[in-house]
Amino acid sequence: MNFRVVGERELESFEWDKPWVLIQISSANDHLPIAKTMCCDRLKMCFLDLRKEGSIKQGCEERGLPVFNDEMAHQILTFFKYWKDAVDCVVVSCEVGISRSPAVAAALHEIDEEPEASRFYFEQYAPNPLVYQKLLHVQKSLAKI
Repeated sequence: MNFRVVGERELESFEWDKPWVLIQISSANDHLPIAKTMCCDRLKMCFLDLRKEGSIKQGCEERGLPVFNDEMAHQILTFFKYWKDAVDCVVVSCEVGISRSPAVAAALHEIDEEPEASRFYFEQYAPNPLVYQKLLHVQKSLAKI
C-alpha cells in the first residue's frame, strides 16, 4: 500500500495512475477541491489542528468547534479498512500537509504494515500527536472486539 501526504495546493495537481482514495481534512466545512481521475472515493473530515488534550480542546468543544475525537478516528479507520485491499494508494490531505495529514498517514501506515513505517512521517513532517495517538488507541480498542 502506498501513502501520500499532500497539502491543498498539491492536491490540485496530484496524479496517480492506479485506483486511490482520498482522506481530506479541513478546519472548517469549506469548499474543498474535488479530486481527479482514478480517485475511487473521498472521506471529508473537519477538525482543528489541536495538538493535545486540555483546556484549549475543551474550550473549542464547548464553542462547537470541530475537535478530533474517537468517532472521527473510527470513521477514518472504517474508510481505510473498506478500501485498503481495493486501491493502490491512500492520499491524505490537509490545508498545508504538515501536521494533521501526516499524523493520519503515519497511523494508517503503521496499522497496515509495521511500527517502523511511521518513522518516515516523523522525520519529514510534524505529525499532530493527538490525531496520531487517538487513531492508534481507537484501532487497538477495535482489535479487542
